[in-house]
Amino acid sequence: MLSLVSRHVASTPRMSLARMSMWSTKFEEPLTSKQEIDSIRNTPEYERKVNVPIKAALKTATCSMFKDPLLTRFINMVQEHSNGMKGETILLETCRRIKEIQLEKFYKASPEKRDDIERNPTVIMKGAIENCRPVMQLEKVKVGSVNYQVPTPISESRSYFESMRWIHQTGRWDRDTHAPGKNMNAHKKIKPRITIADGLAKECVDAFYHQGKAINTMYEHHKSCEQNRAYAHYRRTK
Repeated sequence: MLSLVSRHVASTPRMSLARMSMWSTKFEEPLTSKQEIDSIRNTPEYERKVNVPIKAALKTATCSMFKDPLLTRFINMVQEHSNGMKGETILLETCRRIKEIQLEKFYKASPEKRDDIERNPTVIMKGAIENCRPVMQLEKVKVGSVNYQVPTPISESRSYFESMRWIHQTGRWDRDTHAPGKNMNAHKKIKPRITIADGLAKECVDAFYHQGKAINTMYEHHKSCEQNRAYAHYRRTK
């Protein structure tokens, strides 16, 4: 009986592994940025790219000069329930509040100090994200029956994610508290609603100048990594 089963298995044709892609091998990857297109323009490679089949670009790909990949990731983080329009509305309102805060500082500053005040909201938000990026991360490693928090190197994508997450969390925490110099009981004794855009704008401006709760969160994270550096050799056992 066993020989009959083995004979039947041997005679059964084997299925080849299917390629998990809808594109044929002759299709090439698209160029994802305007800089890549300009770098090969007026070259034989450009003429070849024009005449070969190209895969469809990702839905997030764009050549617009007004869209930034980093800010697009930030929009996806602050949006609620995958509502992209709400996330974009929050970002635009945050940019407006940042502009108001910086213009108020600009008009109050002396003429010789006005050139040092940044008034571009995009530059401020990207600078805040860069300033909050961690250089290490803590990973849970189980050795025997004990779990250790082991400091390990962090990837570039993960560091940007942690930075944006900290700014978003601190911005949400500040929604129910008044901003410095802002009276909550103004406007006919009615408590005005502090939106998430107000908290994000405040945290982005503070993080741009290496201040605020998001920067303190990064410092506490680095302090925890420093305290657990004795377990750094356990990351090889993961």
